[in-house]
Amino acid sequence: MTIQLVGAISNEPNYLRLFDLAQKEAMDILGVTRVINPCSLPHNHDRTWESYMIECLESIENDADAIYLLRGWKLSDGARMEHELAVKLKKTIYYQN
Repeated sequence: MTIQLVGAISNEPNYLRLFDLAQKEAMDILGVTRVINPCSLPHNHDRTWESYMIECLESIENDADAIYLLRGWKLSDGARMEHELAVKLKKTIYYQN
């Protein structure tokens, strides 16, 4: 199973650390072997918020079997969009405790 991390980045100064910890949690707790960390995607685009979102949404649609929502995800416009897409695509959804 491939799982993609979803959470706040734009207004979260510690997002790299939080996503790194979530990646370890997903591997240890959920037992997944492949975690897509949006902080590690290649970002071959103009680096605008819209381009990052397109990249993440396409990754959820094409590469992920499930998503792992980090604490505070509801405070992020992008994370809410990613959640909505995952629901529509009937992806498995996990929530960080």
